[in-house]
Amino acid sequence: VAGALEESAERAVLRGGHASAASAFERAAALSETSSARARRLAAAAEAAWNAGQGDRATELIRRALPIADRAQRAWLLFMRGVIQGQSGWLLDGVSTVQQGLAVSEDPAVTLQLLREGFAMASQAYAIEEAAEFATQAADVTTSSDVDSFTRASLISSAVELSSDYERSRSLSAELVE
Repeated sequence: VAGALEESAERAVLRGGHASAASAFERAAALSETSSARARRLAAAAEAAWNAGQGDRATELIRRALPIADRAQRAWLLFMRGVIQGQSGWLLDGVSTVQQGLAVSEDPAVTLQLLREGFAMASQAYAIEEAAEFATQAADVTTSSDVDSFTRASLISSAVELSSDYERSRSLSAELVE
């Protein structure tokens, strides 16, 4: 039954029915036999709830999923929580949550998403030192896709700009455009 509910939720997402998908994922999580499946389905429910404009519900689903999530799931859940906090106006809370996600992330693609969001939130909050730290960390990430390579290069260019090396930053930015 949990599997059928999850499949139904996935179809609802494809149709743009995020609120109903969140409910189906949440019900599937309640019926899940393993913690891993429960955490995965709660995370999917949280993402669907956020996409449905239900920030409080998404945050609650993330809160429920975190204690049972494995390391990779925790990184993604902390990414989602940070995004929700940042887009809800709690920029510095989002920065802190993203930093927690970075501490557990082992997936380079997720790490780059965390760095990108952390950099954006820190920049918006005028927390320049934190923004520079996020941008600088990108240099240590190995990429495997064009999107990840672009994100990494963009963050490195931003780190150089924040260090006041404007000529090098301009050069790196020109390379990105090319």
